[in-house]
Amino acid sequence: LEAQVAAFADDIAYDAHDIDDGLRAGLFGIDDLQSMPLAEAIIREIDRHYPALDDARRGAELVRELISYLIGAVMSETGKRLAAAQPQSAHDVRRHHQPLVGFPREVAEEETGIKAFLKLHMYRHTRVMRVMGEAEAILFDLFARYQASPEHLPAEWVEGSERESEGERARRIGNFIAGMTDRFALMEHQRL
Repeated sequence: LEAQVAAFADDIAYDAHDIDDGLRAGLFGIDDLQSMPLAEAIIREIDRHYPALDDARRGAELVRELISYLIGAVMSETGKRLAAAQPQSAHDVRRHHQPLVGFPREVAEEETGIKAFLKLHMYRHTRVMRVMGEAEAILFDLFARYQASPEHLPAEWVEGSERESEGERARRIGNFIAGMTDRFALMEHQRL
């Protein structure tokens, strides 16, 4: 059950914070979010209660209300599922025919709509895609450099690599790059 709760907590946090990030970055405006029925209803209530709020505050209120709404929906639906299933052990939870933690069907559809909006207006936004392309080019450059000149890898990442196949070496280099922070990757790219 804890893992199921954590998965929904992650989804709620990502949705809310990505909306907040998109608003702050200017990738979309608060009124653009009204294309989603759930966000439109929340914004309508915010505007009714606080008609003089500026867009930054409207966005903050939307995020706060969205988090509360989604948490409440998960709690309500999970309570119903647990009452019906009455699991007595972790084994009962694992073998249940559906997850015991979840959104009601209509809220799951609303949450899918949020993800679709974010994909279109944030994750695939031209500014975001340009930055992603630049980051991808840096990673390709690093991989090519390490593949051509493994001595540029830290000693502990080179040790034992002389007996590796080409595929194993590529995996090692990929693992090294995957462990890099953004800042380190940029510094390493500049250094090399």
